[in-house]
Amino acid sequence: MLPGGLSGNCPVVVARAGGQPVTGAALVDSIASLALELGLTAEIPFESRDWGTPTAPGGIVAWDWWVIDWERLPFTAQWAREAETLDRLERLASRYPPELARQRALGAAYFGATAQQTTDSKRRKLLQEAAEGYQQVVESMGQLADAVPHVDDVAQLSAEDHARLAHIAAARPLVRQAREGERRALAAVAKMLGRQQLPAIMTHPLARRNKGVRLFTWSAITEDTVYDLQLSGEDLVVQLQEGPETDQSKSEVFTAMPRKPGWIVAVEPALSGSGSYRVVEQPAAENGWRVTVRADDSRAWNRNNAPALTVWAVPGK
Repeated sequence: MLPGGLSGNCPVVVARAGGQPVTGAALVDSIASLALELGLTAEIPFESRDWGTPTAPGGIVAWDWWVIDWERLPFTAQWAREAETLDRLERLASRYPPELARQRALGAAYFGATAQQTTDSKRRKLLQEAAEGYQQVVESMGQLADAVPHVDDVAQLSAEDHARLAHIAAARPLVRQAREGERRALAAVAKMLGRQQLPAIMTHPLARRNKGVRLFTWSAITEDTVYDLQLSGEDLVVQLQEGPETDQSKSEVFTAMPRKPGWIVAVEPALSGSGSYRVVEQPAAENGWRVTVRADDSRAWNRNNAPALTVWAVPGK
């Protein structure tokens, strides 16, 4: 439910000599194009393995998933004091918000400075909008880092950490606020470059589960494993792709995938799992209405991870 090393942002910039000198505006546009390209990269591939190439959400899609997963959490003081939650929150405070704030602070400073240098009023307004959007991310991530405890042991909690836990609900809207800033910056950049509008914010398919059906459940105790869960008709095949086989796995099939064009599959993970649980094969007439869900705990936060998944079929819209 918290970021677990499942995203990447490592662009490679190649420079080469050209026949004409690069203008300041052209340089700004190149950097803005790179920022927009990264923001619109919906999926990031990792190193290929024997069973395929694992991927993770990227760009604004990753922000959408973070908001969805983050806002599913209970945000009670009791929940926050649990050992596993405390460990995840401490890791979160020390890793993701500081790095995101550092990166976006550079963007805010750069676009803010270039806004002051341009004589085109329309362009200046859009560059300033991008700078303010990235600054919103910086401020939201700073607030998030300060809103969660800075140690992972209840016995070592300071008075400030106890106060953070008592008011942990204040952290809930901060990821959404950061996403708003990110989209604000990218929308301004896209408009300046004459590109299309950003894709709409993704809503979770589980919001429509009251109109859908439950397909199957699966739970296990895992450690650095990757499982594929493949449902064909009412037959569920659990295939280990990586890591040690677990002897603590349970599953139950409730129904086959409805053969309804436009329907999709969504995964509802319990809070006990900290890996990546995604649909990697959606059903269609072409694949015989087969469903494949990947339970990737190879980068989970904790050892002896305990994923518990409920897989739903829901209308696509």
